[in-house]
Amino acid sequence: MPFSSNESLRLQFQAYANNIRTGRLLELLDYLAVEVSNKFCGVDFQENRTIVTVCVDNMQFFGPLEGHLDLTIDSYVTYTGNSTIEVRTDLLQNDRLQATAIFLMASRDHVAK
Repeated sequence: MPFSSNESLRLQFQAYANNIRTGRLLELLDYLAVEVSNKFCGVDFQENRTIVTVCVDNMQFFGPLEGHLDLTIDSYVTYTGNSTIEVRTDLLQNDRLQATAIFLMASRDHVAK
């Protein structure tokens, strides 16, 4: 996320003392985990099912996330079950791992049973 060059984006995510708003960041990471899960499952899957967030299994901060530095977000599937997907998201600033989060996602039919 280009915080250093995009002022409107920076203002949406920046809190006091140049830190990043954790709640807004968590909302973005949740959306990203759903998108990664949908892409992993493919188009046919998306037409018949919905992906929902079961929980944020683990979130660790290894250093402060600064609102004036660019943020790189890497998300990828780490585990799949019959109806669940685990997505790990790494947050990097200045090529250093600053935080990581693990989301547990579940598949749900459009027809309630």
